Amino acid sequence: MDQALIDYIKLSRQQGRSDDEIKTLLLNAGHDGADVDAAFNAANDNVEPQAVQQPQNTVPQTQNVDPEIKSVEQTIGQIASVNSDVIPYIRARYFKRAIAIIIVLVAFEAGLVYLVISNLSNFVMNSVSMQTALQIGLAPFIIAPILWGTLKGRIEDAFMEQFAAINNFSFQKTGLPDKLDGFMFSLGHNQSSRDLVSGSFNNLPLSLFNYIYVVGYGRGSHAYSYTVFRLDYPSPLPPIFLKVRDSFFSLGGHEFGGAGLIVSDQSHDPEKIQLEGDFNKFFILRTKKGFETETLEVFAPDFMEKMKNDWKDLCLEFVGNHVYIYAYHEISTKVELDNMYSLAQYLIDKIGPLAERMKSDVSAMEDYKQPA
Repeated sequence: MDQALIDYIKLSRQQGRSDDEIKTLLLNAGHDGADVDAAFNAANDNVEPQAVQQPQNTVPQTQNVDPEIKSVEQTIGQIASVNSDVIPYIRARYFKRAIAIIIVLVAFEAGLVYLVISNLSNFVMNSVSMQTALQIGLAPFIIAPILWGTLKGRIEDAFMEQFAAINNFSFQKTGLPDKLDGFMFSLGHNQSSRDLVSGSFNNLPLSLFNYIYVVGYGRGSHAYSYTVFRLDYPSPLPPIFLKVRDSFFSLGGHEFGGAGLIVSDQSHDPEKIQLEGDFNKFFILRTKKGFETETLEVFAPDFMEKMKNDWKDLCLEFVGNHVYIYAYHEISTKVELDNMYSLAQYLIDKIGPLAERMKSDVSAMEDYKQPA
């Protein structure tokens, strides 16, 4: 029994695909009809019949748009840049209140300064009073960034929801895809995700999300946020990591895609692959020993040329039956997001036929490398 087929059927059902669509995809990919039927029977053993007959609806959740997101969209329309649209949003929605708050804060700070100067001798003698006055004076400067971040977060949510709606995908403000097996997801702590987009392209499930985790503790802690695209294939892929050369991803202080980062265990011996032409000047390509041929078949010169010209700021990781596309920051512009999606579409069209051809080779190599 092919467990990968069973897992793929279950995942596709969770994404809202019908059994007929899933079966057609698997048969078109070259899977034997008997194997597909057996996998469906096995998947049905663990699913209530009603759940199988009534899969989750794939219609985007735009009919129940969050009120905050709706407010943003009604105010500024199509979002081209999250950072650039924060000020217009505040100006349109909160201009009078913002002016009133600024006037009050300026008056408050001026009054506090006058009070301190007028009673300077008392404040100098009483360190507690001086500390309290400083804390009160700094409070507005602490609150302001929090308010800014809250309003920016609304625009970020609306930005991703618009992308989902345009492409007929579903959208959730929070949530993580199942079975995150990429290297990034083993880093740090307090991992979370926001703005989860789910759907499919050419019958292949995909998800897009902003991933956040924390490195360090207390005052020395730092939160990192990155935009990730994941593609779910029905068969295993060769383990590969492609990183942009001379770029530093602040992933827990590690250079993303360096030696040992493709897997969690150095014993897997990640191999650096020499690329043709001048591609080694721009990228570092790694795989596990024994998968060099399959890796070069995927990352052929025509693909590497497109990576260099169109997607030179994006990293790729192949692990299990997933392909991850990592941006080196949280994407906030429509141009960047559309470009990232264009790479996902290209990979779906390119990797699909290759994955089917390499399925037996990858499975055989993985079986060979399993300890006795």
